[in-house]
This record gives sequence, C-alpha cells and structure tokens, in this order.
Amino acid sequence: MQQTRTQAQPVLSALKLLRARRGGGEIFEGASAAALAQRPLQYFAMWDGLVGLGLWGVGALWVRRFAWSWGVVGVWLNLLWFIYQNELGQGWLFYLRGVGLAFVLAAGYRQYGLAWALLPWPLFLVGRFEVQMLWPYFPAWGEGLMLGAVFYLLVGLFKRP
Repeated sequence: MQQTRTQAQPVLSALKLLRARRGGGEIFEGASAAALAQRPLQYFAMWDGLVGLGLWGVGALWVRRFAWSWGVVGVWLNLLWFIYQNELGQGWLFYLRGVGLAFVLAAGYRQYGLAWALLPWPLFLVGRFEVQMLWPYFPAWGEGLMLGAVFYLLVGLFKRP
C-alpha cells in the first residue's frame, strides 16, 4: 500500500505543477466558499436542454392528443420557455438561443405557424417594444439561429432517402 502511494506522488505533484502553470489551483484546497458555491451553478445550464426537450415532448403530446396545430401550441411553449428562463434559467440570452434554434428547425421542417409563434414576442412585450434597449441581446438570437441551422443540416446529413 505504501509503495503504490509513493509511486503515485510524483504523478500527482506533476499534475499540481501543470495546474499551477495554467493558473488553476487545487481542486478543493485553498478554494473560497464563494468559488465552491458557484460550481453547481456552472452545471445548471445542462438542465436548460432537458427542460427544452421536455417542453417539446409536452407540445408533441398536446398536438397529438388534442389535434391542435403546432402554431397554437408554439405560442404557449414560447411563453413557458420565456418564463422558465426568466425565473429559473440562465436569462434572456439563453432564451433567445433556444428560440432561435427552435425557429430554424420549425421553418426547416415546414411548420410555418410554429416558426411565427417562436419569434421572441415575450421579450418584446417585456421590453415594451423598445428595440434599442434589446439590441445587445440580438447576437444571442443569431447564435441560436446558426445553431438551429447546424442541427438541421446534421439531421439532414444522416437522414437518407
């Protein structure tokens, strides 16, 4: 037991040296309480994708069960996504990225009513239609649109006729 511990010490000290050169410290030693409290918040963004998939599943169930169009369901899904991002999620930037991604996928799969419903109208209502105030947030919408285009192209690449 002692022999394996002494063999592992040079490897651990080399890892500590590399981490110190990159500017990082120990994993837990010397870390402040605030830094440790921020770590779970960094991984919270993972839940946004799961919530988005869950909303899509609820929408698909609603469309299938009650025979509503995707445009009508999309209005409510957009509003729920906005409320989630405002209250529990990462904020307006992630809202716009998600809406941009869903907008491109809806337009690509010829669900034009859903594409119209997925425009960021709740954000415009909250911002009182002041586009100048919302201007800094539009690049995030562009990122979502590009991400949606990438997903659409990847799905088309693997979908064979």
